[in-house]
Amino acid sequence: MMKFILIFIFTLGFQSWIKADDIRDFEIEGISIGDSALDYFTLEHILKEFEIGKDEYSYTDQKFADVYKYGGMDLYDNLNVAVKRKDSKYIIYTVTGQITYKNINDCLKKQKEIVNKFTISLQNFKKDKWVEKHPRDNTGKSKIHWVIFENKNNDKIEVVCFDLAKHLKQPSGLDVGIISAEYRNWLQGYN
Repeated sequence: MMKFILIFIFTLGFQSWIKADDIRDFEIEGISIGDSALDYFTLEHILKEFEIGKDEYSYTDQKFADVYKYGGMDLYDNLNVAVKRKDSKYIIYTVTGQITYKNINDCLKKQKEIVNKFTISLQNFKKDKWVEKHPRDNTGKSKIHWVIFENKNNDKIEVVCFDLAKHLKQPSGLDVGIISAEYRNWLQGYN
């Protein structure tokens, strides 16, 4: 199975693309859906991240947990994957890379570049785009710029710019995420 490497988005441009139907054909920092997190993180790191994030999904059955990596990557400032807590193989169900931007226009420019490339290769995916107010900002100053590609299986790829107001004390930036249907269905069951 040919891997589509999201690294090319930021460095080399896209290679000759074929139409993709399966999100497992994509990588972020070399990581794909279906890989084992043990190939990228130590077991100690995974278990430490479980403990740190023990309350992150407290409103759920906590079937899944996120494992984060901060810095030391080629293109992204941060990266996270979601795995099942009770899976001894720690199979990856989502992978998301984040890049911090000080200027929302730089983020939106990169988002547009990525979306244009995905639009060509993801022709069998439904594309949706919208802007909404950030739910944690009661002032309405923070915005989320969404572009989602969804296949018939409910898998999705998202390219999202977060334009966060200073009072939220979080950096604005770009998220590029690959999210399996199984994870989405689990999380949507609690929202």
